[in-house]
Amino acid sequence: MDKYYSLVLENVGIKVNEFAFNDSIKIKKLTDKSSLLSINHRLGGDTYEGSPLLIYRAFQLALSNINIIIKRDKENEDEFLYNYFKSSGSGLMNYYASKDLETVTRSGESILNKDDLERIKDVHSIVVEYNRTHGDYKVRGNWKPTRWSYANEQYLSACRAMTIDQGVLSLITGLESLLVKGEGLLKFKVSLYASIILEDTIEKRRLINKQVNFMYNLRSKIVHGEIENVVKITSKPEIFDRYFELKDILGRLLIKTYGIEETDLFNRLDEILYEVPKF
Repeated sequence: MDKYYSLVLENVGIKVNEFAFNDSIKIKKLTDKSSLLSINHRLGGDTYEGSPLLIYRAFQLALSNINIIIKRDKENEDEFLYNYFKSSGSGLMNYYASKDLETVTRSGESILNKDDLERIKDVHSIVVEYNRTHGDYKVRGNWKPTRWSYANEQYLSACRAMTIDQGVLSLITGLESLLVKGEGLLKFKVSLYASIILEDTIEKRRLINKQVNFMYNLRSKIVHGEIENVVKITSKPEIFDRYFELKDILGRLLIKTYGIEETDLFNRLDEILYEVPKF
């Protein structure tokens, strides 16, 4: 007997009428800005390929520049699943927003074309592979965390965060765990390595460097309780855009570095740095 699950993605629209991720999972257009994610989980089938949680995780990772907002599908009454997903993502609040801001919450929205959906399908493969391997290692009793797995948990923690300051703490911690070995010059290393891995032009690398540095400074002020400065920074209208840019940086890094051994990653970064032209 099959088990049917469905969720409405309130701020994720699709430009096609329907798209299948595999034999069990598909997404349908509801309105221009909302869609229905349906999972027909075959009992006795692949536990991972047909998992409602893992396709949701794939959407969260692939759409890193928004926070996905869900609502209940009236055709599906699975209360446990709905409540679990609802607690796994939320709209982002800014308690320190100035009175001039139109809103103190933001989640963003994405309208996906077929190429975007194919990209989510690829990310779903990553999520399935990671969780299948993770599960196998745990059964054998030889699983241990990696930089990537810890950074991924911090990313998911940011997805659950209800406020900007909570989310920033998780995202910067995730970036550090993924990109920094040893101590010292943490902000410099994170901003430099992130820009090198993600972009290939000076202009785009500078933008990432600038963005990470800005949010790193905000993280430091949050950690050290500099409330006056935290309020000053987070009361600006652009703080939501800056936050989602940071979240997008970590999300893209997780996708791009998945499956790369830690030693290989840092060796390649060293090679790139030492290959720069002579001054």
